[in-house]
Amino acid sequence: MHGEHDGQSGREPWQDRDDSGGTIDSLSPEERRRLLERMNADIEADPNDDVALSVRGMLHIKLGDDRRAEEDFSRVVDLSPSDADAHGYRGFARARMGKHRAAVADYDTAILLDPQDATAHYNRGASMAELGDLAGAIKDFDAAIDIDPNDPDPLYNRGCVHAELGDLHRAVEDLSRAIELAPHLPKAYHNRGVAHRDLGDLDGAIRDFDRAIELEPLNNLSRYSRGVSKLNLGDFEGAFRDLDAVLDLDPDNADALRGRGVAAGSLGRHAAAIRDFDSSLRLDPNRSLTLTARGLAHANLGLYEEAIQDYSKAIEIEPGDVKVLYERGVALMHLDANDEAIDDFSAILDVEPDNIGALFARGMSRMSLDRNEEAMEDYDALIEIAPDETEAYFGRGCAYVRMGQTRRAVEDFGASIALDPNNVHSLRNRAMAYVALEEPEKAVPDFDRLIALEPDDAVLHRSRGMAFSDLGEHGAAVRDFTRAIELDPDDAESYYERGVSLVELGDYQGAIADFDQAARLDPDHPYVGQQRAVAVKMARGEDEGNDAG
Repeated sequence: MHGEHDGQSGREPWQDRDDSGGTIDSLSPEERRRLLERMNADIEADPNDDVALSVRGMLHIKLGDDRRAEEDFSRVVDLSPSDADAHGYRGFARARMGKHRAAVADYDTAILLDPQDATAHYNRGASMAELGDLAGAIKDFDAAIDIDPNDPDPLYNRGCVHAELGDLHRAVEDLSRAIELAPHLPKAYHNRGVAHRDLGDLDGAIRDFDRAIELEPLNNLSRYSRGVSKLNLGDFEGAFRDLDAVLDLDPDNADALRGRGVAAGSLGRHAAAIRDFDSSLRLDPNRSLTLTARGLAHANLGLYEEAIQDYSKAIEIEPGDVKVLYERGVALMHLDANDEAIDDFSAILDVEPDNIGALFARGMSRMSLDRNEEAMEDYDALIEIAPDETEAYFGRGCAYVRMGQTRRAVEDFGASIALDPNNVHSLRNRAMAYVALEEPEKAVPDFDRLIALEPDDAVLHRSRGMAFSDLGEHGAAVRDFTRAIELDPDDAESYYERGVSLVELGDYQGAIADFDQAARLDPDHPYVGQQRAVAVKMARGEDEGNDAG
């Protein structure tokens, strides 16, 4: 009982920052209070004192009073619209209040006034990320890094965004650079660990989680992630210890309870596992993953009725989970409820016709009910290696084509298409097989279906055009060749084939132009010269006929 990857990212979020620091950062709380009183007095004496307003705004930021900071910097902006810092600080205060669109507008102005303001680029990137504009966020982090390549913060944030976009290698690269610049940043180690984990490098992930925990011993997220990684590596004792430690700090963590239960079950401690699963389900009663894990623990204890109840509830939540259907079917077999077991295995096979486990188990259940002929059908299917798998017919069809047995290939492509009407590979190959059999009238309907599925495939349009040409339907052929050229203007063959059809339609000048373009694109084309000569001759003959008339 293991394999506890939840599909949750487990990443620390990106971060914004303020640069209001400097002198204010060095002040004690009492000194800050006195400075605030002095700024209040200065502003009362002169409400238009933009310096005092700015200092007070920065103090409000440091004190976490973002609403008042926004008010002060708004007054500064009114008094000094070209004050880039005021726009930047107001944007920061707004971002911390969740007003990210307004923050972005402020950062836009700050950057317009001072394009080299790395912090404004950085903070705008963070707000863009919060708004879901990850590409825009990366552009801003790029700019911040260009301005100050030795600043770890934009590298950290860009790494987080790359991870969010699924570009895990770039995420690792950026987070590694951030770590080089700031070796004591636990978030960077944690997020690099998550990226390593998602890349399948569990050992590398654990090393990063180790370091994050060293830097921040109460980091429960990193400890949980390390525990799950150890589960997936089969280190059940290590996983149990980590998840146990997570629960010491957070006893109501449903995910950690489930994970510790999986570790306990994998160590043969099924009763303890069930207790953890019970606790997890009290906190999160509709988690199919936990219900399935408890079902497995019940089954390992021979409690098949209880296992079936868990599996059934999990299936209600996730009806398409074939693994749970299989486990319920096996539990039903243990209770000699073979008719119901067959229903579960058949449900799996309706979704996955090549599921060897379900075919075998259904055969066993059918034999238990003396339905031996049906059982034999299941075993025949196993011996034939999943005959209901569409790709099996497609592969055999391709082999027949290579052997020159085109008619049998058509039959197999047809069988594949019958199982999956939208299988573009089988449709394409059957269409081409029909062309090879000089049955273009059968090829055209397949090309019609293919083009409906993939309307922007230039080769499909050209191929259907050639089938139309073989049928003598040159007007339809020209339309397809024209569409193919629109989609792929560098395709010499489409120009050549359109030229051939234009000759048949009597448009010799158009044909000559197409043959010329085909020759430019493919100077070694074997037929262009010959067909152009025919078109030229026909055009001259037409001209001579007109002159004679």
